[in-house]
Amino acid sequence: MSTGTASAPSVWKQPAQVWAVAFACVVAFMGIGLVDPILPAIAESLKATPVETELLFTSYLVVTGLAMLVTSWISSRIGAKATLLVGLGLIVVFSFLCAISGSVDAVIGFRAGWGLGNALFISTAWPPSSARPRAEAPRPSSCTRRPWASASPWDRCSAASWAR
Repeated sequence: MSTGTASAPSVWKQPAQVWAVAFACVVAFMGIGLVDPILPAIAESLKATPVETELLFTSYLVVTGLAMLVTSWISSRIGAKATLLVGLGLIVVFSFLCAISGSVDAVIGFRAGWGLGNALFISTAWPPSSARPRAEAPRPSSCTRRPWASASPWDRCSAASWAR
């Protein structure tokens, strides 16, 4: 029996890509968490009604939810990294526009744009595939023997593979 203990890898020793994505996730999710506690102050400074104030959340969440339906399609067309960067760029631009706008209607619209960026970002942010080592397990064969099925011209398996 050995007396030495195997040292577990530290959660704090991560590649730079993991820390960058983690920081970007914090910024992206501030879209909800940052606005909630300051809604009364926003409503007062913009002279907004309670309904307009709630639209700050609604526009953000509705656009995020609807955009999540198509983000995987977008990601498959332009790539995961490009989707993540476009989403992060939209978050930065629309959050800046929210900060400098002077009317509640503009903030509601910019929050919708922020929600679009958030949907693009969070759909590709985790797990960070570029920083995660891939397991070197053997891949399963794309052709499995199915004794109940006959070989057909449209089948992915060739006739030779059925003989295995």
